[in-house]
Amino acid sequence: MKILIPEKFSQAGIDVLEAAGYTVDFKPQTTPEELVEIIGGYDGLIVRSATTVTREVIEAGENLKVIGRAGVGVDNIDRDAALLVNSLRLLFLDQLLEKLYLQQPFISY
Repeated sequence: MKILIPEKFSQAGIDVLEAAGYTVDFKPQTTPEELVEIIGGYDGLIVRSATTVTREVIEAGENLKVIGRAGVGVDNIDRDAALLVNSLRLLFLDQLLEKLYLQQPFISY
């Protein structure tokens, strides 16, 4: 699974994802326009609060299976658009950690 992280994220978190077998592209300076252009090449997207996942992003994410939200709340994700895509799952930090069988957070402040 190929995952995009388009904003600030800890290297420890990236290392954990890679150790679990995921391919991670860490592109912390991705603009909203660039996100729409490149998201089609990814299976997963992990965001914090700086990235807004709009309907346009979700629709362009033709291979997107998971949107992970590392943080509190989902006000930066168009949940209505995400719910229209049957194969798309929204995961939050605690679910991501459980899925990867971890006991440590992988974001840093």
